[in-house]
Amino acid sequence: MAKQARAITTRENIVQAGARLFAQKHYESVRMAELLTEAGTTQGGFYFHFPDGKKTVAEEIIARQDGRFAELRDTAIADTSLDGLNALITFLRTIVSEIENNVVMRAGLRLVIQASEHFPEVAHMPHASWNDAIEAALKKAEAEGSLRPGVDTTVAARGLILLFIGAQTSSFINDQWQSMTSLADTLVDFLRTSIAAPRFTPDAQDLSHHRLQDAGEREEDTIGRAGAERR
Repeated sequence: MAKQARAITTRENIVQAGARLFAQKHYESVRMAELLTEAGTTQGGFYFHFPDGKKTVAEEIIARQDGRFAELRDTAIADTSLDGLNALITFLRTIVSEIENNVVMRAGLRLVIQASEHFPEVAHMPHASWNDAIEAALKKAEAEGSLRPGVDTTVAARGLILLFIGAQTSSFINDQWQSMTSLADTLVDFLRTSIAAPRFTPDAQDLSHHRLQDAGEREEDTIGRAGAERR
């Protein structure tokens, strides 16, 4: 039993080590020697769990990232306490938090960008299931009357997914996802002003989030003006 527990720990250490490295470096730049050092394991221990080398570590990270995002998506959309549009906003906020706080998610996203070259078998952006799930939430919003009349739910679902992909890729390229929360705010504002009906009411938690953001921006403006006046 203890031997099995050690094996599980070793495998997880390898995956987490790979995530830390792949989140910071291009796949080809990560050498086996530094992966072994980061994981604190031997070459024999590594190849026992991943006989095909670092590629299979990267593929597992991609699979975990994809599976976690799908889990968060399905949980938000299935939440009966949320209407269709607030489910999408909640999902977006949750996914941003996951990117900010989970190195496996960041590594998976960075690896997916390199998918066509290294991982065409496991990485697809976006998977067809995403279109179906987001469209289902939009159809729910349409039935609830919170969607603007005339919105094509199929086109809107595809568009929202592509906007998110573009936002997170841009955030990664520009500042390693530090701007992701701000870009998510922009996506939420787009949803509210472009496809939501005028009667749509954002969830109280999201309204609170925006009030905090606005207060922070006003405080920064006040500090900036005061500094300018002193100069």
